[in-house]
Amino acid sequence: MNRFRRIALCAMVNLRKWRTDGRIFLILLCVLVFSLWNLGGIRDFASDNFLPVTAWVFPHFWGNPSMLLLFGCMVVLLFCDAPFVDAQMAQWIVRMGRMDWLIGQILYIATASLLFTLWTFLSTILALLPSISFENAWGPVLYTIAMQSGVAVECNIVLSLSEAWLDAMAPSQAVAISLFMMWLVCMFMGMLLLASNIAINRRAGFVTGGFFAFLAYFTAYLGFVLFGAKVLWVSPVSWVSLYSLNWLGDAQTPNPYGAIAILIVAIMGFGALSAIVFNGRDLDIRQEGVLS
Repeated sequence: MNRFRRIALCAMVNLRKWRTDGRIFLILLCVLVFSLWNLGGIRDFASDNFLPVTAWVFPHFWGNPSMLLLFGCMVVLLFCDAPFVDAQMAQWIVRMGRMDWLIGQILYIATASLLFTLWTFLSTILALLPSISFENAWGPVLYTIAMQSGVAVECNIVLSLSEAWLDAMAPSQAVAISLFMMWLVCMFMGMLLLASNIAINRRAGFVTGGFFAFLAYFTAYLGFVLFGAKVLWVSPVSWVSLYSLNWLGDAQTPNPYGAIAILIVAIMGFGALSAIVFNGRDLDIRQEGVLS
């Protein structure tokens, strides 16, 4: 029991640092600002027509490729300093052992990913205020935008909406799946940066994380033109958007259950790699890269 408490405390210490970390506030602010930009057209359309817009736009939030790029960059910025080293690192490792300390870092990544996901969801709700309702339906505003493309152009609505997608899944189901997928993709990126930073150095984490972030943007445009929908199989960041997965019977896009399995296996693989390398290397806490 004491072991689990120490691991949980190790993760909690990292979370408490958010209160004084300007980088975290910048990330949260960027998410809110881009939510206001991405959903501003829908909010204005609903207000001009005296109609409430349902709060469940989150599943469609990542249909804009620019938001995929933003998402990838924000996650890289969130976890760029993994493993999360401070002046007390040596004391923590002496008291806990290397593996328990590393597990604490992984628990922090999982918790931070969840909090980032929930903040993004909350931001999509805040961006629609005051023209918002919480009924369990997509509502006339979203259906109108999905069915009439001219409305989106006229009102400068940048959010992508699909009528087929609205008909295929209930809002509560779509929101739950979207939250789960975003949390998994955040975990994937966080563990990727952790493994890269431990196995190589911090620059490697930036490079690998940045590569996957820009790969999602490339996939949505030139990659899709050159290779078709199958290119989505190599872009895990794109899977945060439900439009990128085979929920509607498009055989070329990745199977959602296959995508989930790949993410889980990758997360476990990055964790195992981090543990093997971290346990086998000498530590030099005087270096920014931690590992000598």
